[in-house]
Amino acid sequence: MVVHVTHYLTKMWRSAGEPLPADAHGPIHPRKNVGTVCAVTGEPSPEYAFDDALSTNFVTPRFHQIAFPHAAESRITIAGGRETPALSRAACWAIRSLAFRAATWIFDGTSIEFAPMFRFATGDKQKIPPEEMRKHFGGLAAEGYLDWLLRPRPVGTVAAVPLYGIEHGGEQNFHRLPWPSGCRVDPLIKLQSKHTVMHVRPSTEVGVLRLQVDDGLSIALDVDAWTVVVADARSLVEQVLELLPEKARHWSIAKGIVEKGPTAAREPEIVRPVAEFHKHFIQRVKSPFWPIMVRALYPR
Repeated sequence: MVVHVTHYLTKMWRSAGEPLPADAHGPIHPRKNVGTVCAVTGEPSPEYAFDDALSTNFVTPRFHQIAFPHAAESRITIAGGRETPALSRAACWAIRSLAFRAATWIFDGTSIEFAPMFRFATGDKQKIPPEEMRKHFGGLAAEGYLDWLLRPRPVGTVAAVPLYGIEHGGEQNFHRLPWPSGCRVDPLIKLQSKHTVMHVRPSTEVGVLRLQVDDGLSIALDVDAWTVVVADARSLVEQVLELLPEKARHWSIAKGIVEKGPTAAREPEIVRPVAEFHKHFIQRVKSPFWPIMVRALYPR
C-alpha cells in the first residue's frame, strides 16, 4: 500500500488559510489548464507555472535538484504552447511570499512563527516604534530569539534563517509585508534576499532542529547542547564586557572577542577565559551556526 505524505509546504499553506499566491498587483489566479505534478511537492494537477513564482535568474543550478525534486516529470503548457515546470498553489504561494525571505521562520506542523534576530532600529529613521514592530512577530523581540529558536519542537519541524534578506532589511520592514502583516499601504514588494522555502528539510530526530540558512546551508542543531552553549557564551560576553577598558566597553566588542577567540583580545585576563571556552566548545565553535548564534546574543 502506498502511503501519501502531505508535503510541508502544503501544510504551511493550509495553516495560513489557503491563500492565493500574490504579487505587487494582487492575487495571482490559477491557470486555465493544469499540469502533471508540482515540481516542488510532487502533488498532482498543479495550477501554476514556474514563471508565476520566479524566473530562472533566481534558481542556483547547484541546488536545483533539492528545490525541485520532481522537475523531470513536472509539466504545464502555457501561452504559445511552451511547456514549463508546474507548481501547486501551495508551492507558488510560499515561493512568492517575501516573509520567508525576510525573517527567521519555523513551522512545527501546526503554525508558522517568525522572530527577529536583530533589534529594531530606533530614532528618526524608524517610523514604527519597536513595541509596534514586535506585534508583527507575535510579541517576540531579539532578546528572546535564541530561546525561541532552540525551543524543543516535534519531528517534522521545518525552520530557516534567510540571513541575506535579514541583512538587507527584511526584519526592519516586516510590517510592510502584505502577508502575514496585512500591509496595504506602501507594501514591501521587493527584497534583496535568497529563497528558503524550497530548500528546507523537515527534522527527522527528536531534539534536533534542521535549520536552513539561505539557499545553500543546512545545519543540524542539537537543541539541548546549543542551549548550554548559548547560556555559557552569554555569561562569557558579560565577563569580557566587565574586563574591557572603559572606552571599549561595548556589548558588540565583547561579542566579537568571544566569537573570534583569544587572538582577538589583548588583556591576559580576557584571553584566558575566552581560550578555555573555545577549547571546551571546540566542535560548536567550528559549526557554521556559531557566528549566527553569537550575532543573536543580547543582554537579558
